[in-house]
Parts: sequence; C-alpha cells; structure tokens
Amino acid sequence: MIRTSGFTPANIEPVPSIAADNKIEEVPRLKEKKQEASRSVQPVKTAQQISVKRSRATRTFYWMLVLFLLGMLYGASFLQSGQDGLWDSLSAVNQSYLYAAQSQANWMIFLNALTSSAVFLLISFVSGLSAVGQPVSLGLLFIRGLGFGSYTGYLYLTQGMQGVLYAVLMILPGMLLSVIALTLSCREAFRLSNRILFSFLRDSVTLKREMLTLYLKKHVILFAMLAASAGVECILRFVFSGMFHLE
Repeated sequence: MIRTSGFTPANIEPVPSIAADNKIEEVPRLKEKKQEASRSVQPVKTAQQISVKRSRATRTFYWMLVLFLLGMLYGASFLQSGQDGLWDSLSAVNQSYLYAAQSQANWMIFLNALTSSAVFLLISFVSGLSAVGQPVSLGLLFIRGLGFGSYTGYLYLTQGMQGVLYAVLMILPGMLLSVIALTLSCREAFRLSNRILFSFLRDSVTLKREMLTLYLKKHVILFAMLAASAGVECILRFVFSGMFHLE
C-alpha cells in the first residue's frame, strides 16, 4: 500500500473556457458596430435639422420684413390723412433732415447715418437678452419703416417726381442694406428671447456661453453692415448731389 498521510494535493485552478473568452470579446465588438452604425445615421438627421432651421429662419426673416413694409406704407399714407398740426410738425422734422443732408460734410453724413441705424441695432440687441423682448424687436421694424415711409412721402408731396428720384438714387440703396441688417438683428433677438422665455418656463434659466458669444459676434457683423450702408449713402450723396436742387 501507498501511504498518503501528510500529503495535500495542490489547488488546481480551473482552465478558462475558450468559448467564454470569445463571447466576452464579441460584446465590445458589437457595441463598436452599433456606435459606428449610429454615427453613420446621425449626419443625415443633422442635415435634416439644419434644413428645417434654415427654412424657419428664412420665413421669420420674410415676415419681419413685411412689418417694415407695412410701417413704410403706413408712414407714407399717414401724411396725406394727417391733421394740419401733425403735418406741420412732421414737415419741420423732414425739412431739417433734408437741409442737413444737403449742407453737411460727407463725414458728418456718414456719422449721422451710422448713428441713427446703430441706435436701432443696440435696442434690438438688448431686447434679445430679455425673456419679454419679442414685442420690442417687432416694433423696431415697424417704427423704422414708419420713419422711412414718412420721409419719402414728404419728398413726394413737396418735391414731386424729383423727390421720388432723389429717394431712389440717394436713400434707397443704403437703406436696403441697413434694413437687411436690422431685420437680421431683430430675428436673432426674437429667437434668443424665445429661448430665454422657454428656459424660464422649464425652470432652467441657464444659457450656454457659446450661444451668447455667437449672438454677440453676429451683431458685430451686423454693425459692420450698417457701417457699409452709411458709406454707400455717403458715396451716393457725393456722386448725385449736383443733380438735385430741393427746397
């Protein structure tokens, strides 16, 4: 007989199964394949979302531009139906503006045109930082159109076709660029005000810094557009000022 007393067999570790290892390795591979599949689908959805955003932004721009046109039409027709006292006051304002445009130096014309447009841009910028700034951004376009319409209506009523030609050649080109810049500013202010309002309603008042930075950068570009429109108006007055003798 073989004596086995005092002998303790060594602990034998179980040999891992090859099939189990293969299953463990397959799980990360399946996850990677799912992630790659989701990445391949994500750009299609993002492109669709971008196209929807652009179409909404374009529609918002156009109906805001309609507000400016309504204000311009109302300002042009308001002079004809206004009372004598109101006509006298508006005529005095428009006459002083016309005299200043014809008698001032070019740099003063540039500065006055830029300042008048920059005031509207500043108000629009500030209204976008409020949760209830939507009426302000909409009212600015109507008021801007009201001023331009009253001025062109005054030129037509007092100067006839010469006043209309004066408005088309010397005011309209620079005004178009400034109106586009103001409309874009009001659109961005309207959208940001809506986001702030919805964040209040959802008990989440935090806004991303990137969003505010982008909002500021856009308005810097819009201010550059206003400077360009003032420059265009200044150049046109320098070129065509000898053609008109308005009184």
